[in-house]
Amino acid sequence: MIVRDWEKGDIDNMTVQDSQLDILSHMDDLDIEPLAKMGVVWTIEHNNDVLCVCGLSPQWTNRAVAWAVLSETAGKYFIKLHRIIRKLFNSVDYRRIEATVDIDFKQGHRWMRMLGFEPEGYMKAYTPSGDDQILYARVRA
Repeated sequence: MIVRDWEKGDIDNMTVQDSQLDILSHMDDLDIEPLAKMGVVWTIEHNNDVLCVCGLSPQWTNRAVAWAVLSETAGKYFIKLHRIIRKLFNSVDYRRIEATVDIDFKQGHRWMRMLGFEPEGYMKAYTPSGDDQILYARVRA
């Protein structure tokens, strides 16, 4: 498994999990390109198969929002992916990293806790399509 800098088209080269198709319809390379130039977007692949594109969207000094787009095949590599993403998030200097998870996505809630995030609040009609989300944050002392 390798981690590399994101390249334009990486998300197009993966079959995204069904649970992320809605949010993906509101993202494109133009959204990711400026973040990639800042060095906070990564592509994780195995045998030339893109498993995950993840990154951080800086909000202001010491605060960023984490996001990840996973392929349908990512599940069988989850433990390795988890360890890599945890390392990536630990390698940045942000004191506070936030993430949101769809209210009904049990695996996402479990993963946030495994990554050291804590739930902070219920966000009603948060997504572009009006879905509710739970806000998580990981705060370094």
